[in-house]
Amino acid sequence: AVAVKAHFRAQRDSFYGAPLWKFAPTTLYKTFVRSEEAIHTIVSELMEEAKSRTHGSAQDDGMQQIFLKILANPALDMRDKKAGVIDFITAGIETLANSLIFLLYLLSSRPDWQEKIRSELPSCGELRLEELSAAPSVKAAINESFRLLPTAPFLARLLETPMTIRGHRLPAGTFVLAHTGAACRREENFWRATEYLPERWISYREPHAASLVAPFGRGRRMCPGKRFVELELQLILAKIMQKWRVEFDGELDIQFDFLLSPKSPVSLRFVEW
Repeated sequence: AVAVKAHFRAQRDSFYGAPLWKFAPTTLYKTFVRSEEAIHTIVSELMEEAKSRTHGSAQDDGMQQIFLKILANPALDMRDKKAGVIDFITAGIETLANSLIFLLYLLSSRPDWQEKIRSELPSCGELRLEELSAAPSVKAAINESFRLLPTAPFLARLLETPMTIRGHRLPAGTFVLAHTGAACRREENFWRATEYLPERWISYREPHAASLVAPFGRGRRMCPGKRFVELELQLILAKIMQKWRVEFDGELDIQFDFLLSPKSPVSLRFVEW
């Protein structure tokens, strides 16, 4: 997790700072290299461990099962396999945890919505997919969290063809960041745009530019883990709401480390119903 965080910070600084790293091995460049080496070393160790196991011994370990399936794919060479595992780990460690923190923080301001979620769920026991599907308030809470505090607040694209935007001509090859996070907070795109209102995803009220909410990207570059993360957040939130309500005092300090993340450890209170 430390290496992944350092990696994202180095990416941030390389995009927005002076590109001195292109001409000399700056401190930023060395930090980036060290974090890359640490991630590759850890992934190599995990892959070796996975290869040493049989399919039968890894049945109860979801992570090992994923590694084994990637390693067993004959269509990929070892470099592709390692790249796939690295993407799985680096993309998942920070984003899922931060998405959950942002969700619970925002939901703490809406005890009434927490009650609504609880009322739509069975009081105890295992949760099945049908029961989650019958609780629209869960998905609404998550969608609204993605709108206000997406871990990835922009879409990154490299233009394949020239484009003109409001009189400004951008040549092919231009790197473009579309700040969807800022657009989602504009009143012309969402009614009461700065407020956490999960109900907007159940009873639509114009303006409602839902297509701007794109925490996993768009098109062929969309995050392949989108469905997995959505289901995981739904399940975690539902299990929490079955037993506890969430409280938080004050404001959450957020920083930009190429992705949005809490600036310091977050202390949420879980209070039994």
